[in-house]
Amino acid sequence: MREAGSGTRVTLTDHLAAQQPPLSARIAMELGTSAAVRSAIAEGVGPGVLSRLAVRDDLVLGRLVAIEVEGPPLKRQLTAVWRPDLDPLPPEGARLLAVAKAPR
Repeated sequence: MREAGSGTRVTLTDHLAAQQPPLSARIAMELGTSAAVRSAIAEGVGPGVLSRLAVRDDLVLGRLVAIEVEGPPLKRQLTAVWRPDLDPLPPEGARLLAVAKAPR
């Protein structure tokens, strides 16, 4: 599992806690990057939960297998950050922020 405070871990633990009855993950290993979690899963340490984007290449290559779970998809909130001295944002940053804020 990712380290405490990571968006992936918060999303998973919040989702599990909201189940009836509430659930919690049994953590076999805590790692600081998605790449480290992917490698541990591929080596057989245990299953894990990561963004599909984070494991895309591993899925294509057959190193990992995605298991579909019931219920709504887990969604993670993202945070846009930039250097405080970049005001206004460069055009590329302003476009990215506009896409992120666009209603769906």
